[in-house]
Amino acid sequence: MKNFKKIAFGLLVGALAIGFSAFTNIKKQTDTTWHISSINGSGNYVVTTSGECQLGSDPCTFTTSLAPDKPGGTYSPAFLAAHDVEVDEGSFSNN
Repeated sequence: MKNFKKIAFGLLVGALAIGFSAFTNIKKQTDTTWHISSINGSGNYVVTTSGECQLGSDPCTFTTSLAPDKPGGTYSPAFLAAHDVEVDEGSFSNN
């Protein structure tokens, strides 16, 4: 009888743990598409979420969930490359 109570208690604790974990919210990081509007004097990408890319050969757009790594909300090309973020080429247009 003693073992039965221990087993029942263990099953109850396990069921409660699984039950409560079903209601936890996991924050999902969402990707943002950034358009490179210019390159500042430090060589970092100045970005915006509006605009589009036309045909061209300049760095133009990328998608990431990473926060900017430089002051002023800019991204360094080395930071993006280190995190395998692909930067697409084009010509930025703010239409």
